[in-house]
Amino acid sequence: MSTPSFALSVRIVALALASSAAVSCGGSGGSSASGGAGGTTGSGGTGTGAAGTGGAGCPAGLLECSGACVDPQVDPAHCGSCDAACAGGQICAAGACALVCSGGTTLCGEACADTDLDPANCGACGNACKAEEVCSAGKCGFTCVGGTEKCGGLCVDTALDPAHCGGCDKPCAPGELCSAGACGVTCSGGTTACGAACVDTDLDPANCGACGTVCQAGEVCSAGACDLVCNGGTTLCGGACADTSVDPAHCGDCATACGPGEVCVAGACSLACTGGTTACDGGCSDLAVDPMHCGACGNACAPGEVCSTGTCALSCGPGTTACGGGCVDLALDPAHCGDCATACAAGQSCVSGVCALVCAGGTVPCGNACVSTASDPANCGACGNACAADAACIGGACSPLCPGLTKCGAACVDVQSSAQNCGACGNVCAAGSSCSAAACKLPASCLEAHTNSPAAPSGVYTIDLDGSGPKVPFDVRCDMTTAGGGWTLALNLDTSDGHVMWWADALWTNTATFGTAATALTADHKSEAYNSLTGAAQILIAVHMEGTPVGSKRFTKVNGATLLSHMQGGDNTLIGTAVLGSDIAALIPQERVVRLSTQLYANHCVATGGACTSGSAGSPDGDRIGSHEAIPSDNVGGGLGNWHDMRYCCAGQTYAGKTCVGAAFRTSAEAQGSWGLCYTATNPGYFGSDIFGPAANTCSDANCGFSGWSSPNGTEYDYAIWLR
Repeated sequence: MSTPSFALSVRIVALALASSAAVSCGGSGGSSASGGAGGTTGSGGTGTGAAGTGGAGCPAGLLECSGACVDPQVDPAHCGSCDAACAGGQICAAGACALVCSGGTTLCGEACADTDLDPANCGACGNACKAEEVCSAGKCGFTCVGGTEKCGGLCVDTALDPAHCGGCDKPCAPGELCSAGACGVTCSGGTTACGAACVDTDLDPANCGACGTVCQAGEVCSAGACDLVCNGGTTLCGGACADTSVDPAHCGDCATACGPGEVCVAGACSLACTGGTTACDGGCSDLAVDPMHCGACGNACAPGEVCSTGTCALSCGPGTTACGGGCVDLALDPAHCGDCATACAAGQSCVSGVCALVCAGGTVPCGNACVSTASDPANCGACGNACAADAACIGGACSPLCPGLTKCGAACVDVQSSAQNCGACGNVCAAGSSCSAAACKLPASCLEAHTNSPAAPSGVYTIDLDGSGPKVPFDVRCDMTTAGGGWTLALNLDTSDGHVMWWADALWTNTATFGTAATALTADHKSEAYNSLTGAAQILIAVHMEGTPVGSKRFTKVNGATLLSHMQGGDNTLIGTAVLGSDIAALIPQERVVRLSTQLYANHCVATGGACTSGSAGSPDGDRIGSHEAIPSDNVGGGLGNWHDMRYCCAGQTYAGKTCVGAAFRTSAEAQGSWGLCYTATNPGYFGSDIFGPAANTCSDANCGFSGWSSPNGTEYDYAIWLR
């Protein structure tokens, strides 16, 4: 939907994610009349004049502003220097205030612009349209696109713009909204009335999911839910934005966590010394009483001396107690907290003589650890409030990591359509199947299986022709490589398996099936695809030898009807209309049906005295699947499922050593490409036929199922018909 003209103004989302490190600063100075006492680690003020300054100051990289240590690189109230506050809608980045644009707008100069519609910044900042042009869909032109309409010099959405509602210069009355091109008090077209505007609560960060639901700083609105966008110098770590300069769980980088009792300062872990102690040689020392660090780190007292009020002496001063050769403050010393024998646990401090967990850097104590309830998924918003495994803690609230999707491993997936995670993570659909409505769906053909799984190999697949319809799924043989793959086997004629599917075999025209998909290329096989598969646009006839390819030719199929319906259509029914491609170089010259065909016919009949389908009348020459012959003649065609009468054999004559019986003899075969081989004295025999004839090679029409009136020549071709 295009942005309405009244919303064409730049959209600014104030994203202020500044972090300040909490550290212990020095004590305060005295009044102007008299010098004050020094801080815990600082020195006192002067006796007169201005108030004294604090002690040690802020760690490297931080700046003391109004008594607090801040990071001038990211603090919008002290950006670059103390009290240098950024304007509304800006953030502090690298010590400079900057504008952050969201909601589809782009920063151009000092303003956020919609480069889809702004004629001054059309498609990119500074790309201004000519005076007579408008900006629509990020391109200058004379017309508006994307459902917008030119009003004045702007492209506006007259379905939503209250100043141009339903057409240019048709303003709505005060208090009315424009929705679906009509003024009214309610919104339509998927928008919602929020205040005085119709908004898309799926995308509006000020009304995300519902009116008034404002995404937190750093988030955008997507599918009606606020999502995380890290900015302001923060980094996305484990589903939450972290300031790696001060976050003890992600110090310097996402993978580095500070140890117990440590804090993160300027991206480095260091010991968090509290209660007036100072970090010395990897430990926290009270410089007022520590004999190894008396008054300063490394200043060790002599043997027999104690450290009292920062000075080595032979006795302990007021407020300290001698413990193990040193003077300690039992109210502050974590090694002698409350008494000389009590030591605080790691990560604890001594506060008023009692061991306690003291957290810094915006963390709070939960159990025995300091955590950030704004980002800790185990303590989100409050101690013990754990987020689910597929959610992160963002701003103290658990938010899904994959809105509208399901987290499977490290990826967000749609289990409604993912074939690798169908309905649930790890539920993989079978090769060739697809996932629909969270359920695996069988393909309707080998072409669909190839489309679903382009890398799937050739083999046996289960297909379902009508999905949830009454037809029962069945197994088919799929060729996933020849001519781009996706071929479904309808029929295979194996010429050495002992089964002869000649012209009169009922399998050509009935709905029965024969054989199995598992043995489809090594035995005769008629698939249910022969009877029921519709919609095929191509037909392929392949020559092979027990599954090993020899040659093939592809044709445009005349229509999407089943192969069975073509066979039931009568004599000379056209099946293949034009050759699309072929691979015939390896075929022997005598093969005709694949090597020479330019068209394919069902029930192809070279009638020289009767119709092919009439049975015994006349003298038919027919092939259930054959090539077109412009001039009909006996004994030269050859095809699949033959029935031929050899009319050149007359009474009282012999030919090539064969004896005639009657005026002609009849032959039949499952597949035979050229009858001419039968009359070649130097190369006698046949190819592509089952052998059942009598050994004497006597011409006879006594058994139309036999064709063994010639001797084999050593070449044995099988034929397969594929549909796609």
